[in-house]
Amino acid sequence: RMLRQIGEATSERISLIERINNFNDELKSKVAKATTALTERNQELRDLNARLLKMQLELVHLERLAVAGQLTATFAHEVGTPLNLISGHVQLLIESFHDNDTIVRKLALVQSQIRRLGEIVRRLLDATRKPKLELAPVNLNLLVQSVGALIRPTLYARQIQFLDHLDPELPLIQADQKQLEQVLLNLINNSLDAMPNGGELSIETASGPEHTASIRIRDTGAGIPAEHLERLFEPMFTTKEIGKGTGLGLSICRAIIKEHGGEIAVKSSLGAGTTFSILLPAEVPVLQPGA
Repeated sequence: RMLRQIGEATSERISLIERINNFNDELKSKVAKATTALTERNQELRDLNARLLKMQLELVHLERLAVAGQLTATFAHEVGTPLNLISGHVQLLIESFHDNDTIVRKLALVQSQIRRLGEIVRRLLDATRKPKLELAPVNLNLLVQSVGALIRPTLYARQIQFLDHLDPELPLIQADQKQLEQVLLNLINNSLDAMPNGGELSIETASGPEHTASIRIRDTGAGIPAEHLERLFEPMFTTKEIGKGTGLGLSICRAIIKEHGGEIAVKSSLGAGTTFSILLPAEVPVLQPGA
């Protein structure tokens, strides 16, 4: 009887131990699931915070660009009005002294410089206006070749070698060709400024995933300090000397690319040149992010 009781007690203890082990395993499983869920929630929270920060930075960029546009519009109005008045009086003087060739030539020179100032003011005003897209099928390879032919004399004069690597399988994209041309010219001008003593400029096109197309513009210039890279697309920010840059070119490029539903990025290091990468979708989204 004692042996039977001992056996029964032993069996109960074994059963209890098994139940405890099963409970521990179940508890570990629940803790692991809860930990995994918590980790996922934390990651989602971090991603949301990162997206919020990015949106805040983009809002700051847009606000600065808007302020720059307002300042430029005010400047254009304040300068344009007296320029028009001066131009009118110069024209009257030319008519009054039409029989004096020397005075007429001098006044004509003044008039030409007034027109030049007016063009500068208008270009500056146009540069800060929000781009409006006129979409049409665009062959990026032909666009690169066209821009290359346009800048080749300047590159030759500055002893800069030009190379293009064009993907023959590149898809047509829906884009505003004039605005993309403006983007390429702005980026190329930045590359030229970075290579005052000559160098190499290359433009490469390539097919991307999900029917996209990319353009890379690489130079062998001085490069950009790491601390400036994050601010490079900010309105009014420039690394150029006073009088050589407005700080609006790259922010306008970024606005144009975003209007096309694309992305623009930069990689650079001091002494190793700079590469701008543009990724464009074949179709521009209906709800554009820059709206």
